[in-house]
Amino acid sequence: MSVTPCARICQALVATLRCRFAIGGVLLSMLTLTAIAALIVIAPIDRPLSLCDAPGAVAVDSVTHRLYLSMFSSEEVLALDEASQAPLGGVPLAGTASSLAVNSATGRLYAGVPNAVAVLAGATNTLLGTVTLGKMPTAIAVNPATNRIYVTTELVGRNRSHDSVEVLDGFADSVVGEIPVGLEPRGVAVNPLSNRVYVANFADGTVSVLDGATDAVLATIPVGKSPVHLDLNPVTNRVFVVARDDNSLMVLDGASNTVVATVPLATVPGVVAVNARTNRVYVAGHFGAVTVLDGATNRVLTNLVLPGEPSEVAADPDSNHIYVTTAVENTVWLIQDHRFGLPSARVVATSARVIRDYGSGGCMCP
Repeated sequence: MSVTPCARICQALVATLRCRFAIGGVLLSMLTLTAIAALIVIAPIDRPLSLCDAPGAVAVDSVTHRLYLSMFSSEEVLALDEASQAPLGGVPLAGTASSLAVNSATGRLYAGVPNAVAVLAGATNTLLGTVTLGKMPTAIAVNPATNRIYVTTELVGRNRSHDSVEVLDGFADSVVGEIPVGLEPRGVAVNPLSNRVYVANFADGTVSVLDGATDAVLATIPVGKSPVHLDLNPVTNRVFVVARDDNSLMVLDGASNTVVATVPLATVPGVVAVNARTNRVYVAGHFGAVTVLDGATNRVLTNLVLPGEPSEVAADPDSNHIYVTTAVENTVWLIQDHRFGLPSARVVATSARVIRDYGSGGCMCP
């Protein structure tokens, strides 16, 4: 039986908004900070899918439970089934996708390729079209309620005053607006409940807050040195910003557009994803470090250590799965966010070399 667009929107929003904070948070709060911070997890390999290419960008559809990976050398997007990790096919693109975003309400996948955004049908793994931007896309975010796609772009080596957010209409697959923001915008996130868009401006040390209804810039918030990535919890209206050169995570209140907390991190952070269902924040950084925080208290719950250098992270709140790619090791890690306990990790896909180093399995690559 086919699923109507209206039903998909409802499913997508429900998956995003399943956020009950109860016994799990109470149990975790009983542990001392010293004991929690000392927990180090080295994940075993569970017969992973073999990769012969480096995964980069990652996105997950919380309705269809499909995982999408941008492959560096082959310049394609690979789709996997979340439950079985079985490959579902690849779609060749006109260049390596630097960023991916899914609209779970429409089943469409958006991939940032050189000077354009490729639009794919997730159900059939087919390329529907390409939206030309004339600028280099650096990040993509989707509002499933309005079917608007927000793409941060840079004019590399040119007048940086033209760095902007391009607004795409998901119905027509066309550019319908351009919003000037700060210098070198590197990250973007959308709160579908408030229809606010947040942009991390790397060179400015700021976050631009945009009104999704009018495309107006509502506020510019100083957030420290080199904000490179951000994500949010739409229910709590908290925005989590990676300030890379400050080795910290900045927490913003979406209602007041102010910084409400600064969380020091042990290693240099790179990317962040929020599981809205458990209100946990996952910050991946150098030396394989993944710091897990309680989004309610901003307290560090545990530190996972994954072999390799994390490059991207994505969360599926419906399955409580968090995915981390490490391009150097050609590996995709799955972190299981346990509601009543600390998270654990295992490998979804990896290269033959990593299998030899960290576990057992066979490479199916030629």
